[in-house]
Amino acid sequence: MAIGLDRCRLCFTGAAPVTMDTLKYFQSINIPLYELYGMSECSGPHTVSIPGHLRSGSCGIALDGLEMKILNPDSDGNGEVRLS
Repeated sequence: MAIGLDRCRLCFTGAAPVTMDTLKYFQSINIPLYELYGMSECSGPHTVSIPGHLRSGSCGIALDGLEMKILNPDSDGNGEVRLS
């Protein structure tokens, strides 16, 4: 039996950046994509978008007990991600 997207309650994306076109498509069919960020070297997810904290193009908020910092940010705020 196939399960369709009409039964999807939460949909997460990770491992690579998702395009804004993809985010907009899923929003257009009423399925929000929750982005997350993490690395296997750091025991998996570090930040996650959750209901109430969803902003397209953002990987959400740090999980409890974890901290992150952007080192040497440029004028756009891009820099090295430091996790602890």
